[in-house]
Amino acid sequence: PNEQITINVEGNQDIQVYIGTYSYDASWREDSKIKSFTLKPGVNTIQSPNGGLIYFYNKQQGGTIRTTITTGGTTTPFFELGKHTKQDLINMLDQYPNAHAVELKGERVLITASPARVKKYLLGSNTDPVQLLKKMDEATRIQDKVAGLSEEQVDKHYVHYVEENHSPDYYMYATSYRT
Repeated sequence: PNEQITINVEGNQDIQVYIGTYSYDASWREDSKIKSFTLKPGVNTIQSPNGGLIYFYNKQQGGTIRTTITTGGTTTPFFELGKHTKQDLINMLDQYPNAHAVELKGERVLITASPARVKKYLLGSNTDPVQLLKKMDEATRIQDKVAGLSEEQVDKHYVHYVEENHSPDYYMYATSYRT
């Protein structure tokens, strides 16, 4: 929170950046806690009173943008299907024991959850994150097919599953900006 983050943008167009994750960093009544900024090519400095994960959103249809966080922020465990193994995830959680969150990315889905819940419900149940992400990707493709969408027609954005950690009555749910 309130940490200055310096981001260098290479390219010739703007890019949006968000600090915070809906439901994870703000309950469904607190969406204003998620901050967005428009970054221009060159050096940009941003900060959020609430902190959280940083997400980049390129609204442009063409061109290339490269972003580099040069100062600020901390590393979070990020598991990517095809790049990491279950043991890699265990090692990441050990390496960053105080991480704000953990993200697991498949081909079509992105999961954001607390390290404690990843340890308890994923690793604690001896679930392989590779198999979990493959099944979630498969379910997303089936859902798209039922909706009449081909692989070329589907949304290019990930279906984002986020742990709700502000309301004890909820775990995950679907509503605006949430799946």
